[in-house]
Amino acid sequence: MAKGRNKTPEERVWELFLGKAGVGCVLDSEFTYAARLLTTRNMPTSSRRMIKNSYLSELCHIPEETWYIMYLYTCKPGPFYSMGKRAITLIAYFAQIPHDKWQELYPREPLPNLNDVPQIVARIPKVDWIKMWNHVLHPKSNFGKG
Repeated sequence: MAKGRNKTPEERVWELFLGKAGVGCVLDSEFTYAARLLTTRNMPTSSRRMIKNSYLSELCHIPEETWYIMYLYTCKPGPFYSMGKRAITLIAYFAQIPHDKWQELYPREPLPNLNDVPQIVARIPKVDWIKMWNHVLHPKSNFGKG
């Protein structure tokens, strides 16, 4: 059921990482705690399953474990990051998006230089990061619309 407003890019990227990671019932308490820090919305198991199986299917070659490491990386505390912003930063950094595109989301803020990204995540090809960036900002279908 629609919530009456579109989700933010931070909410969409967070749900993308969780859905693709296949975070299931075993980690629901961790998900619920982390998600409350980002948004007041819950993502049902059926939504995570749909994201995993339907959205960005061209990235199915990225293992679930790698998505999970990206998810954990975004949960890592930082002095000036929310989890959603950290996730968008990760994508923008590796997609090598132009400065002006970053400024559209976060005016007057430079794109941080990430030096603590796990190797398995850093090895994802740039073309895949660009697909994630485009999906988060301009979702196809109804992803993040409810």
